[in-house]
Amino acid sequence: MMMMMMMIIMMNALLLLVTQCPPAPGNDATYTFQFGSPGDDYYFAARVNLDNASYLDVILEADADGWVAVGFSDDRTMNSDDVLGCKRDPSDDSVAVIDTYNPATQYAPNEVDPTQEGVCTHSTNFNNGRITCSFSRLIEAIDSSDRTLSDDLFLLFGTSNSGGSATTRLQQHSTTPQISEQRANVTQSVTQCPPAPGNRCNLYFSIW
Repeated sequence: MMMMMMMIIMMNALLLLVTQCPPAPGNDATYTFQFGSPGDDYYFAARVNLDNASYLDVILEADADGWVAVGFSDDRTMNSDDVLGCKRDPSDDSVAVIDTYNPATQYAPNEVDPTQEGVCTHSTNFNNGRITCSFSRLIEAIDSSDRTLSDDLFLLFGTSNSGGSATTRLQQHSTTPQISEQRANVTQSVTQCPPAPGNRCNLYFSIW
């Protein structure tokens, strides 16, 4: 009994250590996976956090009034996806980082992850019609709506001009999202692809 209690205490201590939010990356941080470039209509960047390798650091930027998001999927359709987004509340222009998911039924409305665990907001901003945010997310899945971000997954890139409260789902995208043609591992790949239509690279093109 005593041994079991000690094991439980040690496991809880390890879990606390893993889920403790890491420090925010510096302004000069290098991101090893990039889609687009800073200042583009859409920009996504990721890297493993250097202080806590259990977390993925993420930057999202887009010319949008509602939200900008990146999705992680087991296939190339909009279902059973882990979707991380930054959403503007038009009532006060605040921006919130939210963990959401697309249900298993294809094209069903997006849903907010009820726990929001494992997400650490570093900075958010809305200025001149552009949303920017920086945050970290646990790499390992911690509930059924999450994907393990170190897996090889298809990537979805979307925006919308319809925002709202951080407690509500992401409204349907305003423009045609892009989705990767191949699976990618955002914790390992070094990729930079221009998001503009016509500037295709070997991973990405528009299908919706």
